[in-house]
Amino acid sequence: MRTNILRHVAVALGLTMCVAPAQADDYTSPEKWSHFNAPVRDLSDEVFRTISTDAKVATKAKTAVKNSAKAVRSAGKAVAKKSVSVMPGRTQTTSQVNHGCAPCQSTPVITHAPSVGQIVPQPTAIVHQPAATTCNHAGYSRTKRYRGKIGQHLHGVRSNVSGALGGLRSSQPSSGINRNYGGFNLMFLALGENGGDRNLMVYDADGSSAITVGDLDPSDSVGFDFHVGRYLDCGLYGADFRYMVFNPGMQERLHPGIAGAYRPAMIGWNNALTNGGASSMYADFDAAVAMRARRDLKVQSIEATLNSFGWMGARRLGTPCNAGLGGARHAWGNGLYGGAGKAQTRGGCRVQVVTSHGFRWFQLEDSLELAADNGTTAGYQADDTYYNVDVENNLFGYQFGSRLTYCLSKRMQLNVGGKMGLYGNDVNIRQRMGTLTTAAYLTASGTDDIDTDESDTVFSALGELDLGLGYRLNNAWTVEGGYRLIAACGVATAPGSILNDFSSMAAVEAIDADDCLILHGGYVGLAYNW
Repeated sequence: MRTNILRHVAVALGLTMCVAPAQADDYTSPEKWSHFNAPVRDLSDEVFRTISTDAKVATKAKTAVKNSAKAVRSAGKAVAKKSVSVMPGRTQTTSQVNHGCAPCQSTPVITHAPSVGQIVPQPTAIVHQPAATTCNHAGYSRTKRYRGKIGQHLHGVRSNVSGALGGLRSSQPSSGINRNYGGFNLMFLALGENGGDRNLMVYDADGSSAITVGDLDPSDSVGFDFHVGRYLDCGLYGADFRYMVFNPGMQERLHPGIAGAYRPAMIGWNNALTNGGASSMYADFDAAVAMRARRDLKVQSIEATLNSFGWMGARRLGTPCNAGLGGARHAWGNGLYGGAGKAQTRGGCRVQVVTSHGFRWFQLEDSLELAADNGTTAGYQADDTYYNVDVENNLFGYQFGSRLTYCLSKRMQLNVGGKMGLYGNDVNIRQRMGTLTTAAYLTASGTDDIDTDESDTVFSALGELDLGLGYRLNNAWTVEGGYRLIAACGVATAPGSILNDFSSMAAVEAIDADDCLILHGGYVGLAYNW
């Protein structure tokens, strides 16, 4: 038995002596395994050299690589000796909500220690950097930062989408944004003008007013406007086209009676001769058995403007990228945003400011007629006496505007807006006195007939004020209502152009375009994606 034991020991020692020389030079026993002591491959012979690299540079590079490799091996061994090896325990992370962003990951916490003598690599705690604190409302892409072409330059505070404090601007809205917008309004307008109390006809008996300019003014007539537009440059701007018309129809005032009951309020009509010089316009109206006054007014306007939503950090917001037809459902949801979303404003801010620059054409057409029935035949015939004045104003020019919206609640908003512009006004005035067949004249018939058609270009101004409320029905539609005022100065009106000076043809042909006209009243309408 003892001999067998000695034989087994001798065999074991022999095997040990044979295996030991076969081990590699860089072999390390399991007790010394460590991630900090991994073999480093010598890349000194693989230094990349271009054709222009000379021998000296290559030699220096090779030496530097060798020194670096040695330094790495030395550092790994030092760290391995000082490392305290423990088994990685189960970790607990505390999720942090950063306004809808990726949660932060806390440092791992060791919950138990490994068995004594068990040597394992020391785990390295990896702390994940939190994502940007920008909040992204459902429906917006995170692929691209919006840096605010206008708002960033004007405001030191950058904004978020849903009002989170601080942080960067929101993500760039995708191509899924609904680029079209529009709206329409019904306007219930009244007319105001200087000289509205001017007398046209008076009673012979006491000179009191029979017909005034105010009697021919339209009252609370209905007009309308509508606009369509398209958002540009990811919602920073909008190209807008608007049309407005107010056409209340003809206003008429009749005064039947007896001859001599009425006379014109314009004494100068005595110098406008009729019937071969035997009578005058003043005498023909004074002898009429009935009088009629008519007025027809029409206002229309076309605007082509570029809206800017950069002020106060506002811009349009849309649906996510690649949403397909399914993204359209955001446009009809309740509340804010979506495919027909509201504008982004500064973080936590209730105010949005939109500015506009553009071109406007404003036309005012005004016609007035005074007729006298001389009683020879029933009704107003060709041999009765008429005075007609037709005025047309065409204003062309630049217009600047702005609109401030203040959110009273999630759906209710207060709107305050204004526009103003300077215009060149092409004025045309046509006047005629006499019967339908023969014109009145100053000194000789056919030489200085009162039948003129004159034009001139003058300087005019136009302004508009708007105060109203809006209630957001859903992401697409908003009900709006309020008060609107449109004022034009430096224009010609028919009542303001009535002739009273017949001293010369130059006086008859003169253009007087210094009147002011105001249209004002309430409105109600709908806005889409605005």
